[in-house]
Amino acid sequence: MPGHVLGVLQSFHSIYILALFALASGVGASEAVLPAAAAADDECSGLPPEASGECSLSALQTRGVKQVVTSQTDVVGEPLQNLSLQGSNFHEVLNTLYGNDTGLIVTMMSKSFQERSKAPGVPLWACPASGMSDGTSCKWHQGLKYASASWISKRLYGKSGVELYGCDENECQGGRLLLVYSPKTAIVGAGFPLDGETDIDGNMEGTSKEFVPPKCSAAGQACSYLKKTGSAWRACTKVAGGDMGMPYKDKFSKFFDGELEGILQPYGKNKNFTALVDTQLQMMRTHEQNQHNVFLRPCVDLGDSDPPAWCAKLNCSRITCTCGTSNFGYNEVMLRTGNPSDICDKDPDQACIEKYQRQVCKTQLPIAFAYVPGVPMSVPLNQTRLDYLEYYQGHISSLCKTTELLPVVQFDPTNSDTPFKALLKMR
Repeated sequence: MPGHVLGVLQSFHSIYILALFALASGVGASEAVLPAAAAADDECSGLPPEASGECSLSALQTRGVKQVVTSQTDVVGEPLQNLSLQGSNFHEVLNTLYGNDTGLIVTMMSKSFQERSKAPGVPLWACPASGMSDGTSCKWHQGLKYASASWISKRLYGKSGVELYGCDENECQGGRLLLVYSPKTAIVGAGFPLDGETDIDGNMEGTSKEFVPPKCSAAGQACSYLKKTGSAWRACTKVAGGDMGMPYKDKFSKFFDGELEGILQPYGKNKNFTALVDTQLQMMRTHEQNQHNVFLRPCVDLGDSDPPAWCAKLNCSRITCTCGTSNFGYNEVMLRTGNPSDICDKDPDQACIEKYQRQVCKTQLPIAFAYVPGVPMSVPLNQTRLDYLEYYQGHISSLCKTTELLPVVQFDPTNSDTPFKALLKMR
């Protein structure tokens, strides 16, 4: 791959990445070597002082940093010699964040390494509701205001093992790509302790105020199993982003018009988020001990449509199988993914689009790509996939007007303690 595509991080994005390293390493403010952050842009106006800092990344910029040194790691495979990041230790930064109560937010990129993923704006935002962009067909997450992601940490998976998007230590479809986000900046619309069958909420993906996970979803069954009823069941199955983190609001919030948005706080700091994670933990442990009597079999395993028509009814007209995912062990947090043309539909001037684009680049920009080779068979990171990575990197750089590019690591679901590894080309 050309060196200009996956080059060494520079200037502002380098500062951001190195500041993440500082957060992971616990570097104190007294060691700061960065200038004070500028005031938040006007698109962040209206936030309380503590939240505006998150919007402008000042919380990261004003933390001290230490230079990320390069080091070789004892991993099996052939290092990609033409990737200048192959020797960096950014995977160790991710593992440190994963290992503490900050955790990470990840999502398996839809249609990764497929032609549809080359749609304009991907992976920063979805295709417009119209399905057309610049006169061409555009279907990637068409019209969605939010997309499903998941908060991960060693606290969740250290003992039970990784269970994420069809991946666990025994089986994982390879040749896919995880997008990794910092919980310190990503705007979250709502959270669910397990799969909430959020697809049935139209383009809101579970964040509309009236949406409640159906009783046939993994989240619904989990909270029923814990003997939650009434308002307690409702509070168990879904939490608004602003209730499980620092409430967030900007000039674009009116477009999303769902649950109060928020920026996650570490486990243990916010009681609602802590309860959501604890629900998932309790169900994972219970499932291990009594695997066949906790959740009904996935509907897809029974040859039913996905989702069955009756799953679309919020309370489920019948419960004979689990609607949603075929593996239950991950939570859902919904990330903003609205398209600029939809956001600015009533204010279609270029200034609105540019402000929203800057906002996305500040808050919803991934901090890394993580290639998933797969288990037990590893799918090589071949030249075709490298070309796609080059495209994603170049597209993001163009949209965010930066020459700084994202680190690329790999994700190993067989290691629940340190799942992020240096990027390798599998033999």
